Amino acid sequence: MPDGSYKGILVAIHDVPGRGEKDFLPIIEPLKERGIRYLGINLPGFGYSSYDSRLECDGNERKQFITTICRTLIKPHEKIIFMGHGRGTETAIKMTEIYKNDGAVGCIAVSPYGINDEHKYRHNFIATIHYLIMGLKDLGAHQIQPLLDISRYETLILFYPFILVYKSNNLSRLRFLKAGSRSSTVKTIQNISFLDVPEYLKDIEAAKQKFVILYGNSNKYVDPQLSLSLAKLLHECQYKELGKGEEIETLAWLSEQFSDSKNNVCIGVEYGKHTVFKRAPVFVADLIDVIFLYTELRRHFTIIE
Repeated sequence: MPDGSYKGILVAIHDVPGRGEKDFLPIIEPLKERGIRYLGINLPGFGYSSYDSRLECDGNERKQFITTICRTLIKPHEKIIFMGHGRGTETAIKMTEIYKNDGAVGCIAVSPYGINDEHKYRHNFIATIHYLIMGLKDLGAHQIQPLLDISRYETLILFYPFILVYKSNNLSRLRFLKAGSRSSTVKTIQNISFLDVPEYLKDIEAAKQKFVILYGNSNKYVDPQLSLSLAKLLHECQYKELGKGEEIETLAWLSEQFSDSKNNVCIGVEYGKHTVFKRAPVFVADLIDVIFLYTELRRHFTIIE
């Protein structure tokens, strides 16, 4: 949609590790069918961008990076919803507040980590395997080839830090993915902090932007109770459990909340896991559509043409 969408645009921010052009793939077609534009962000050092030692991988850098993209690609008539997944929710929440008068009408936090910083250290065996695989996926061909040529003894040496990660339960020792502790994965995880999120949520509430917490009851990476803890920071939040076959009923309920000026909702997907939008892509696309339906555009900045 090069000319933009008169419904709005979804700006999706991936988990860490992750990739903006692949992680949200299941919802792209449903969004297109509803006339909603999709903009998948690859945070600095992820996806198609290579790691650079000059990257800070901190909150300010992420906000600057996404702001530049938004100012360049978003059309003046487009409403914006920021959606973050996992660790990406921290940046999505902050971007929603920053853009409260510049087109952002809402935020969707998918499988958020709450407000503590335990996400830097707590990992079970399954989660550690996940980070290993995701980290290898993010390497380029020139970085993968040496891994294919190593001997079994070198393999043991390569995976030894991975064993230490599991045994020590400390992600800061996960250093084999890229160039030591400088890797974008490790550096970004270390620099993501949820401790200042409460202040941003206060401003989002004051601006009457829509805020949706979406989590899966079968999430093995983030305890659903951690995701729910984010709702405790809100002055008021409406709760709903979504079971199989209850999507239409839940969307009707959501419309009722928004039409009654209740802007904060929390939806637990009974059949959902960490990537809820993979199990329920059509529902998530409809949810985004409903948010656009019940919001008005507010924008003061100048788009770069």
